[in-house]
Amino acid sequence: MASVELESRLALMFDKVIGNRDRTKKMLIEKSTKVFNLMKLM
Repeated sequence: MASVELESRLALMFDKVIGNRDRTKKMLIEKSTKVFNLMKLM
């Protein structure tokens, strides 16, 4: 029972880490595209 709880906690932590990484990647892509569009306008 304890091992199952531990596994679920690890899975939750893993999901959080992956989700955060995806979120930061999206933010970086959005920022870089904004900068790229600004450079094209100039």
